[in-house]
Amino acid sequence: GLFDIEIFKADGRYLFNEMNWRNSAVCFAAAASGVNYPVYWYCAVTGNDYQIHKPDTYGVYAINELLDFHHVTAGEVSLGQWLKDLKNSKAKAYYSKTDRKPMNRRLAMFVENRIPFRNK
Repeated sequence: GLFDIEIFKADGRYLFNEMNWRNSAVCFAAAASGVNYPVYWYCAVTGNDYQIHKPDTYGVYAINELLDFHHVTAGEVSLGQWLKDLKNSKAKAYYSKTDRKPMNRRLAMFVENRIPFRNK
């Protein structure tokens, strides 16, 4: 949804962990299928009527590029299949043709975290 609330169950009790006042990680996929969480939230809290339409969930592919790339490095998916899935995805978590900086930075961090550094 629009915000993330983390609640855990431990020893039969529900414990509040945290609330993030930003969009959850899956909002990019929801937006690609036609769900507008901010409008839905605004209408709900102001008492305005809104129509919830059935999103196009069957024809929309979404991918979190870096999390999904783990399947390639684990040998579960071929690089070719991953590239095909990336190309066919309407929604991407990081990549945008108009703003490549987030994806470039995340890729750099991904590579930096996997290179063994040695003190000389």
